[in-house]
Amino acid sequence: MVIRQQDVQAGMPVERIGGKAAGLGRLLAAECRVPPFFVVPADCNIHEEREAIGAALQELGPGPYAVRSSAVSEDGAQASFAGQLETVLGPSNIGEVLSAIDVCRASGETESLKAYCNIHGVEPGDVAVVVQQMIASEGSGVAFSRDPEDPEFVLVSAGWGLGEGVVQGTVQCDTYRVEPRGGMIGEIEYKPTCLQLVDGRPQEVEVPEESRHVAVLDEAQLYELGLWCRSLET
Repeated sequence: MVIRQQDVQAGMPVERIGGKAAGLGRLLAAECRVPPFFVVPADCNIHEEREAIGAALQELGPGPYAVRSSAVSEDGAQASFAGQLETVLGPSNIGEVLSAIDVCRASGETESLKAYCNIHGVEPGDVAVVVQQMIASEGSGVAFSRDPEDPEFVLVSAGWGLGEGVVQGTVQCDTYRVEPRGGMIGEIEYKPTCLQLVDGRPQEVEVPEESRHVAVLDEAQLYELGLWCRSLET
């Protein structure tokens, strides 16, 4: 069985769709813009459900897609699982998507993940998988609604290209601390490389010289992001 986006938005249990998909459902409920997706539950036999998955891909439109793990405990209150489970970027057909689902599921059985769970006192639970329309982003980032060092600020890290380079820490990123009511501190880094899709696969490429010292996000974008982050806390 494949779970469509509208069913996730309606409020599916996290045990069924995993933490990442549940988070996407909350974003949709808050009327955030979310690229179209569907969820393959952990108990879904993807080879028996190949036709259903293919039909869901047709509804998303042409690839490439982002295939992302969604473990039960992922993105939870106790642990984020950041960098612990696999994301596969760039699959463009049913065969590649099925292989990517297998990769994401297998990442829930690694020794490094077990060690991470022991440290944080959590169980990963079953690994569902999100299949999502992939965005060819000019810039990407991660935002925290509260800066651990100063909770009055929203903390944003942003770099050129695909978000995977930001999440994995393989590219240089700007750092912004945004006070949604007004006020901002920005640290603009020299960003010589970014991650982009090349022939359907993520590769590190050079950033044009004129963009290497330029801020990825402008003030209007940062203030909008700060307001969204705070509104999603409630």
